[in-house]
Amino acid sequence: MQQGNGAGGAKPMGMMNNDAGGNNRWKTWQSDADIPSRKILIQHILRLFQQRKPTETKEWQQKLPDFVLRLEEAVYRGARSKEEYCNEATLEARLQAVARIMVARPKGAP
Repeated sequence: MQQGNGAGGAKPMGMMNNDAGGNNRWKTWQSDADIPSRKILIQHILRLFQQRKPTETKEWQQKLPDFVLRLEEAVYRGARSKEEYCNEATLEARLQAVARIMVARPKGAP
């Protein structure tokens, strides 16, 4: 899941450089090579929620996979490095920070 140069959307985390043609390009650590690590972390996040709230409603259980995917995407995009992204010691704090932002954001906001 590579990110573009930021045109027309959210700018990726990274450093901006000018290429030889004078165009701005974003350098980022994220790439399609991260997909296996992302799948593992998605499963880890899903287990965290299921362990914390094993008796939640059927509706909550149906919405959980989509919510976990959105949380993971935000954690992935917000991480400054793969090491930070994969750090399980800080994962819960990062998930909480992302969830607070998602809850505070008005409906329909990007």
